[in-house]
Amino acid sequence: MDNEAERVYKLLGVIFTGVAVAIISAALVAGFSFFSFAPLLIMLLTAIPFLGVGIGFLTHVQKKRNMENDVIEMGCTVDAVITEICEDYSITINGRHPWMLRCSYDDPATNRVYEFITHTEGFHPSPRLIGGTVTVFVDPYDYTRYAVDLDTCQLPEEDLQDLLTGHSEIHEQKRLK
Repeated sequence: MDNEAERVYKLLGVIFTGVAVAIISAALVAGFSFFSFAPLLIMLLTAIPFLGVGIGFLTHVQKKRNMENDVIEMGCTVDAVITEICEDYSITINGRHPWMLRCSYDDPATNRVYEFITHTEGFHPSPRLIGGTVTVFVDPYDYTRYAVDLDTCQLPEEDLQDLLTGHSEIHEQKRLK
């Protein structure tokens, strides 16, 4: 489940790691060309933060992907109700904010309500989805480990009936044109 933020983190990781490798290569060339270890040491010390940040971004992306894959393969599924669609103002990608889907699941066994949040793939989801359902893969022992399957979004039952019978607002507008 690759999203825009994950692609940005991956790109930043590759860029920072590439800069670190370039600095290390230049340090090795300078150190062996001038037979002086001062430039080699200075450049290596400069490369360490770049390498750390780059590996940090790449590790974060890989850990998140591994967690999602584990939950999808070994977890269980629940049908959560979509409660809100809004922009996530904490992230800006290409000058815009990604859309965020909030959904909740009322667990009858524990009598607790769990909230799940996911980002959409750069499209604005229909506000008609609010009240609809979506499948969420969860770790049955830790509901903070989850993956929302956006391909399973379903309209609320009344909207679905409207679409099937042709009485929806969208069909009315097309018919009037």
